[in-house]
Amino acid sequence: MSGKPIYYWDTSVWLAWLKGETREAGEMEGVAEIAQEVVDGEAVLITSTITRIEILETRLEPNQRNKFLETLESSGITEVDLDPFVAEIASEIRDYYILQRPDGSKMSVPDAIHLATAIHSKATEFSHFEKGEKSISFSKLGSMVADKYPLNIKCPMKSQTELKLIDTDPPKEK
Repeated sequence: MSGKPIYYWDTSVWLAWLKGETREAGEMEGVAEIAQEVVDGEAVLITSTITRIEILETRLEPNQRNKFLETLESSGITEVDLDPFVAEIASEIRDYYILQRPDGSKMSVPDAIHLATAIHSKATEFSHFEKGEKSISFSKLGSMVADKYPLNIKCPMKSQTELKLIDTDPPKEK
């Protein structure tokens, strides 16, 4: 998709951004950094069409719904349809985690589709915010989904571009 970073936002990131959530230090700043990269044309933001379903079923204010729909139409943002290729990857992901979980817990269909869409679209980063109630946590997947698909899965965080350097010059004699 042009050599630019490709970010994938899970529904939880979209909701946090739309609602202006207060989160742990650095998280919303990380979301803002990604959004600015996209606005500046330095990155691409992708999401699945199922995000639209998940977002619009929530209790958003009319201005938040409009902001979401208008944002999807912006340049630099791509809404990826669920096609047979994404469906096949999502099915593989769900099957893998069903077999890996003797306790019967499994990955939800929407979560598998989000991951599959990011993988199929060659996302460089999959951004998520989890609340911890999932039976299979994105955070615990590591950097290899279903032991087959590499994907950088992380919570957006403000980059550490500022370095505070210690003065290493010896004190001057008076």
